[in-house]
Amino acid sequence: MITKENINENLKQIGLDLENLPDFLSMPVSIKFNPSRLNNEKELKVYRYIKIKDIDIFCTDAHRDDSIKEKFSKSSHISKYLNPDDEKNIDKYAEMVSMFNRIDIDRINKIEEEQRRMNESIPFCVSYERNQLWQVYYSEESDRYFMMVSTKENTFDEFFYLLKKKLEESDEEIFVPITYVNYSGDFLDNREINELENYLWMFTKNWPISYEVYDKKGKMSIHIVGETEVYEGIRSVYKVVLKKKEEAVEFYKLLKALFIMKTELNNAYDFKPQIDNNHSISFFYNDKKMFFDELPEFIKEKYNETEVAIKELNSETGKLENKLKRLKQEVKEKDAEYFMKQKEISTYLEYKKTFFGKFRYFFKSKKKKKNQKNEEIKEESKNEEKKSSNKPIQIYSDNKKYHTIDDLVTAYSLFEKGERYVKDLKQDIKALELKKINVSKKIENATLYINEIDKHKKSIFDFWKFANKDELAALEMGDEVKASFDNKFIKKFDFENDFEELGETVDKQQRTKFSKEETDSVFLTSTDILPIINMLKIGEMDKNAIDLVLEQLKNKHFAEKSEEETFDIFGGQEDDSTKVKYIGSKSHRENEKSEYGILNISKNIDIFDFTEKIQMVLNYLKEAESKINSVYDMPIYKIVPISEKLHQNDYSIYNMNLDNEFKKYKYKHENAIKLIKLNIKEGFPLVYFSNIIFYDNKNKTLPVGMNLSSSVLIDNSKFEYKLKESTKFKVNHFFDRDSLEPQVVYVYVDEYDMEML
Repeated sequence: MITKENINENLKQIGLDLENLPDFLSMPVSIKFNPSRLNNEKELKVYRYIKIKDIDIFCTDAHRDDSIKEKFSKSSHISKYLNPDDEKNIDKYAEMVSMFNRIDIDRINKIEEEQRRMNESIPFCVSYERNQLWQVYYSEESDRYFMMVSTKENTFDEFFYLLKKKLEESDEEIFVPITYVNYSGDFLDNREINELENYLWMFTKNWPISYEVYDKKGKMSIHIVGETEVYEGIRSVYKVVLKKKEEAVEFYKLLKALFIMKTELNNAYDFKPQIDNNHSISFFYNDKKMFFDELPEFIKEKYNETEVAIKELNSETGKLENKLKRLKQEVKEKDAEYFMKQKEISTYLEYKKTFFGKFRYFFKSKKKKKNQKNEEIKEESKNEEKKSSNKPIQIYSDNKKYHTIDDLVTAYSLFEKGERYVKDLKQDIKALELKKINVSKKIENATLYINEIDKHKKSIFDFWKFANKDELAALEMGDEVKASFDNKFIKKFDFENDFEELGETVDKQQRTKFSKEETDSVFLTSTDILPIINMLKIGEMDKNAIDLVLEQLKNKHFAEKSEEETFDIFGGQEDDSTKVKYIGSKSHRENEKSEYGILNISKNIDIFDFTEKIQMVLNYLKEAESKINSVYDMPIYKIVPISEKLHQNDYSIYNMNLDNEFKKYKYKHENAIKLIKLNIKEGFPLVYFSNIIFYDNKNKTLPVGMNLSSSVLIDNSKFEYKLKESTKFKVNHFFDRDSLEPQVVYVYVDEYDMEML
């Protein structure tokens, strides 16, 4: 509700007296501005520090998202909105009064604190929350900055902050984006910046944003902000800062060269992005960092390697061609031999059809034809010998001191051509070897058949009996040689595609297989009770540690209860069954579990009762873990302090999603942490933290799935651990939402393959 008292109070907070306006609010200012020359429409790509006193204020009746031409055409200097005596502008004055009614000094103070911090250092990501609301423009014609305030918007905090500071005659500077302004082109022109962003996208699969940023002294630098994967789907923000033209040109040329080599050479060279100690991004080839001034030597080295590879291909090609030629000849001879035997058997089969034919075949010459060669095959062999073999690949190095990328691309294309030819030769040889085996088997079968015929030609009666027998009178085919394939398919877990289905499957299983006591016990492992559970599991008994945890539970549980209350009459029944709750978008009427209710925490509970309950929890956990197994082969993850070792006897909670594990970990501003990765196999015992672990389901309304956690519980003592790999990577991590600069965190990874004991 608009009231005069409320408006006067708000104006007092920003120091504005409508009866005594300063010159910058009462004297109109005209600005020449040509929006048609802009090409960064609706983008905020240029940031700079501007003195508050140098910014004029205009207001517009257009919306903020309207075109710049429309906004500017409907704009007027703020003085026309503060003059109630001008009948032409009475509506403008009413709009401004309505805006004054919405002044919120707390939000203005928040902007002031934000600008104070940005005066100390430029935000890491350059852009910041609500930056688009500043709407500050620059007029080249008038050499003036001006803010254009849309009176159609719902929030005016940035405008009121600027107005308050101008009324204070502040000499401060604010860090703001300049709307609709072109890149200067002093370091890289618009085309080169667009190409640079394209190159970075190809390597990181994330489109970066390039900013021209001016510091307090007006010195320009290019800031490129993006994200890249650092380890198994974990992405980290990076920022490249180019402070000089030479530095920008070198970075552009480096990325362009790496881009061309990766794309034109069919990914022969894998240049991997990594975060460096300056929060920037570097590119590595075989763990060696790439530098622009080292590219000529790198290209020369790869050219020489390609040249050697081509020579080896030429040598291998000659050997394979000779082998292929020899095999062709051997197969032709086998074919000829088989043809003669087939012809002899065909003749016999033709003669045996008639009575007289059998006698004629029996009394014909028994002289065998020995290794008759087909003249046509001989002629083909001679023609084959006359054909010239494939010419060796020629590569011209010309003894250059250095080679260009174009030279490398040409050499590599020749190498690929030779490689394809070698593969074709190997396939042809493999096919001929298989054919030779099959034809040899046919010859063997034919020989046996012919020997059987000859065997019965010793006696007319034996031959007559053999010829009239009902037996197979055709050649058997040679045994086909087939490649053997392992038809066993192993299910690999993909979190994005499989998690939802997995969650529903295991939640249904755990609801069926687990008792309430077992789900309660699994729930307790997700609380601060886990260290005590593990202490008893390995047979230790630290009375002081147990007593401390018990006292902490009591204090926390009864902090808001009356001093006289020594027993919780509700137990785990915190809410009535009619209260509707939500898991995501799904409603239910179930009670969330509480460690206090499960353990019956009261002010009178002693350490002996508490220890006995934990011991019962251990027994239930053993029962639960024997009832359900891993559905997939999958990795699970756990982040721990750098000094912590793998626990091989405890219960531990691991995460199926590495990104969730990073979000869950409670950082203590350390610069190094450890990531433990375990490769679980299908069928291994583990328990999932599905919905039934966190809620009772007395009313049967609990949604099915794993909507609250992606974690699992394993008993480390059941497995044997074999260290597969140790590696590390760096990630830029923001420890709190208000920090302008991230911290580089080293993540040391220990990956283990697991087997059941």
